[in-house]
Amino acid sequence: MSEPAADKILEQSENESSISDKIKESKEVVLKPTRRFFARVLDLVLVAAAVIPLVYFCHFTELSVKNYIIVQVIFAAVFLVYDFLMTFFAGATVGKMLAGLGVTDENLGKISFAGALKRSCLLLVAGLGLLIPPVTIVMTILSFIKSRQKKTLIWEKGNRTYAHYITALRCMWSSLLVVAIAALFISPVAIDLLRLVPYTGQITEEQFNADYDAIEKKYLKSVDDAGREYDPAFYKENKLYNMDGFSYITDSEGTVEGFTYSTITIYNENFTSEERDLVIIGLAALISSDKDNRATYNVSLESFTRLFEMPFEDHDITSGGVRVIHKAVPQNDGYLITYNVSFADYSAEVDTDESM
Repeated sequence: MSEPAADKILEQSENESSISDKIKESKEVVLKPTRRFFARVLDLVLVAAAVIPLVYFCHFTELSVKNYIIVQVIFAAVFLVYDFLMTFFAGATVGKMLAGLGVTDENLGKISFAGALKRSCLLLVAGLGLLIPPVTIVMTILSFIKSRQKKTLIWEKGNRTYAHYITALRCMWSSLLVVAIAALFISPVAIDLLRLVPYTGQITEEQFNADYDAIEKKYLKSVDDAGREYDPAFYKENKLYNMDGFSYITDSEGTVEGFTYSTITIYNENFTSEERDLVIIGLAALISSDKDNRATYNVSLESFTRLFEMPFEDHDITSGGVRVIHKAVPQNDGYLITYNVSFADYSAEVDTDESM
């Protein structure tokens, strides 16, 4: 064998050895999910930035199963196109570029059209989380089981043997992010539900007013979500605590223990929905001021709907620690409707039971 030929073979062998070392090194880098994880987060932020305006202008913002599915499909489609185009033409997504990562074929060359498309499709099939959370959970469990069995997942047949480890790690990281995102969005709702109003416990008249205003905003939002038409100006101009027939029930120290409200309703007519709302908001403000009532808050309000279903009959209803005595007294041209609302006093009942 001539010397040039031997040198050429030696050079080729060194190149193959170099490529082999690089591939081995790339495996070791891939197995560390941190940079890949944050690269994916950056990509998802970019895709979300493109999808959110579309969701908003197409009116898919209302919370429902239908809208959830539509938004997820749109998000997945945009993500698929973005990941495929960036991977094929640029060799990396924006997130990967910022994280110092790239995508190549097995010989560290430019990935092919089919390879890039297959990779992006498998990315969605693997449910790398962040797209469809239920799929992420299933994939995490499946990936963990397969990795424990030293087996490759179905869509990774023919790929490198360490592929299932990558999928398992990626899905677990994605699951953690899904939980973090869910906690981020749910926490304000949970805090809002637990808090309901600015003040709890023994409240003054001013604090009751503040609670009333906070409840009014929440109540009108629920009315708006339900699609009921109403005049917002009415609620701004008419506050229950400013009505002529309204008065507080307080103790000697000025602590609010309830309120009374009276109004005249003409014969053969019923309360308007706006007038009913004022009383409901006042009831809600008193109920929510007691922390012990939080668990039965909505149930308590539903119990008092009888007051408005039969407004011209007397009622005495106790629910959620609040008692409402509703009186309907005939007048010349209508009924004098009176509400006496106060915290329920169970002490008399307890004393009676003990004496028996």
